[in-house]
Amino acid sequence: MTANPNSRIPLIDGLRGFALLGIILAHYGGWHSGWSLPQEVSAKYQSDTLSQIIWTFDGIFVTGKFFAFFSFLFGVSFGLMLLRTTENKGKFLLRFA
Repeated sequence: MTANPNSRIPLIDGLRGFALLGIILAHYGGWHSGWSLPQEVSAKYQSDTLSQIIWTFDGIFVTGKFFAFFSFLFGVSFGLMLLRTTENKGKFLLRFA
């Protein structure tokens, strides 16, 4: 069974969408927690223990994982594009030079 070189892989597209959703959720917490406010304003809202636990959980299990997962999928997609252009390398190299 040979694959069409121009066909997309639905699994990778789905995983990429899942990773983007995770990145949006990771940013959502930052947008609505006051991290963009001046330090003297936001410090009183981020100094309690519960906030520290939530930020630690978010950093380990949400932000860190989804950014790494999306970066991995970017590399996989780039590698697939490179493999699919074996007969037309000049066009690929010009595009990504």
